[in-house]
Amino acid sequence: MARWAYKQKKARGHTDYGGTAYAYKLTKKSNGKVSIIFLDESVIMASANELMKIAAAMGSVSLLLFTLVLIAFSNRAIQPIIEAEKRQKEFITNAGHELKTPLAIIETNTELSEIISGETEWTTSNKQQVARLTRLINNLISLARFDEQPEMTIATIDASAAVQRAADSFEAMITHEGKGFSTNIAPGVKVRADENYFYELCNILLDNADKYCDDGGKVSVLLRENKTTRAVTLKVGNTYAEGKAIDYTKFFNRFYRDDTSHNSKKRGYGISLSMAQTLVHAFKGKISARYKNQTLYFTIRLKMTK
Repeated sequence: MARWAYKQKKARGHTDYGGTAYAYKLTKKSNGKVSIIFLDESVIMASANELMKIAAAMGSVSLLLFTLVLIAFSNRAIQPIIEAEKRQKEFITNAGHELKTPLAIIETNTELSEIISGETEWTTSNKQQVARLTRLINNLISLARFDEQPEMTIATIDASAAVQRAADSFEAMITHEGKGFSTNIAPGVKVRADENYFYELCNILLDNADKYCDDGGKVSVLLRENKTTRAVTLKVGNTYAEGKAIDYTKFFNRFYRDDTSHNSKKRGYGISLSMAQTLVHAFKGKISARYKNQTLYFTIRLKMTK
């Protein structure tokens, strides 16, 4: 052992001999002789190993107890938040239905007033505001229902037919406003989705495109499939000259509007795109916003289905 330690040319180290662990220290004396001291570490190592085992066992038990306590107290802490959110959704739904009745009465009274006295700017304004509040209430109720994970019938649907139907319903309105409208819809494209909600998704994107399209601008609809990546792409775009410096990642936030002044010329409440994102996620897809060549594009990608 001494010869082995001397050949290592180290001042100190460790070795094993006969199943026993030793530490050694090599010291050179002034007369040229070398002194090597060996220390039996078996007792120390046994104590250290035993201590490590005890520490590991205590750590595991402590972690388990901490996890159980955390679960127990977290449920109690989060429960009021869950209850508050549930009451908030119920309030939105109930209040929405309660508000529809007086709005219907106001609209009926306004129409009756027009029959008796004729249409005026005041009756026209009343009807516009009633329609505006009705859209807001319907959007809030729809958003609350989406959060409650509505029942969907996910099946293979004809995406081409749904997109074409939505495009046909918006074409007359968009062209009547003096805007261009173009479609490039590949036939026979199939996806896995709920047919009614997918049609609603197309309507949301087209309504948003019409809403934010520049005067005299253009709205475009593209539906295609990539057989290599087995992906279906739905892209709806509209010209938007002032959109270069906008953070499009915020467009899917609830109640977000880029127009911080809430200019009434831009109809909407920052709800529809949040609803669109919820629907796309329910269909196991992805949605994104992109700005290129003074045009704002919303792109949805879904898996292609036979």
